[in-house]
Amino acid sequence: MNQTLTVVLTLKGRYLHTLRWLIYANKISLPYHIIIADGEVNPSINRLLSTQSNFPNISYRYIKSEDIDISAFYAKWANAIRMVNTPYVMMSDNDDFLLPSGIDKAIDLLNSSPEYICSGGRVPGFSLKGDSSSPWHNVTGKIKSWSYRYAPNYLYECRNFDNNLCYQRVLEQLNKPLSVHYCIYRTNALQKITSELEQHSPSFLFCELYTMIRTMSLGKVHNNPRFLTYLRQQDSSSKLGYSDDLLDSIINSSLALDFNRMVRTVAKESGEHDNIDPELLMEKFYAAYLQQLRVLLANRLLRYRFIRLYKLKLKLLSLKIKQKVTSLLSIFHNESDSQIILKRLHKDGATKISVDTQLLELERVASTIEDGKFESYIEENAPELISQ
Repeated sequence: MNQTLTVVLTLKGRYLHTLRWLIYANKISLPYHIIIADGEVNPSINRLLSTQSNFPNISYRYIKSEDIDISAFYAKWANAIRMVNTPYVMMSDNDDFLLPSGIDKAIDLLNSSPEYICSGGRVPGFSLKGDSSSPWHNVTGKIKSWSYRYAPNYLYECRNFDNNLCYQRVLEQLNKPLSVHYCIYRTNALQKITSELEQHSPSFLFCELYTMIRTMSLGKVHNNPRFLTYLRQQDSSSKLGYSDDLLDSIINSSLALDFNRMVRTVAKESGEHDNIDPELLMEKFYAAYLQQLRVLLANRLLRYRFIRLYKLKLKLLSLKIKQKVTSLLSIFHNESDSQIILKRLHKDGATKISVDTQLLELERVASTIEDGKFESYIEENAPELISQ
């Protein structure tokens, strides 16, 4: 068992995904302790997790709460992070998968480079075929496609934030955001961030943004393109506490107040570290975020008011990034596809041994989803979940 990292798995619903995550973790003997923070307890999940022998190859602690609102979610999250007693912590969602060989490399970076507050690698994605009327929809079945990067935008484009000035790292993040939610964190840093979220309880729309810019104010960030750390499932995300319609979110929440609180906290600490007037930094952060908000509003308007134009935009984007996104379809059955991936990772600097190890990890994910053993397990141990 790795004594340096704890994985925090936050849950709310999606019970079949939860068991798929646990069965995969047990299958590969995931070498990290797991804290499972459940905000919507299901009797079947509770029964199975209450008996350690059901998952004998993993170490975990099961915490039960109730996410009745966004404040309860933040409290659950902060409480789970406070329970971590290892130097490093990593978040996970139950519809995704961890790739330990890459995670260990990210830990090595943090061990050798104390100036970095979190570290990660590439986050690929996959999607499933299937019938939306099936109880196994988006849980098991044939993998439709794999992508070398979960999303084609800059959120998942590996890069480092190395500037010695806090406010410069924050501005870089505001101008070109990088998703850091699934990075490996120094535990004290994520404890600080989640405690502040618990205290301020902002709209969920700002949760990821606050985590991203607060991370930059606390230390440097390293993302290495030579290895994969986390595999995300596409088209399976649950939405907690916010509407797809941004205008609805603006009208029916305290977004302006939340943003001002968020920026003031980050500007204060960045100013103290960099010896710059926090009020000046607030103006800089505010202007940078306004530009991002303009883009966000335009995208949302296009998506919900001009649907055909939005679909055309997606099609054009897919053509534009065709050379940048490598398909992993049939990766385990077609030697030429495997060689494509090998060349892409080698181009980023990975060794053949590293690539071969990670391809084996992806194969284990695929078998968990495709080989039918998961369905058999559910039918035998929790058939009542199939209809839920």
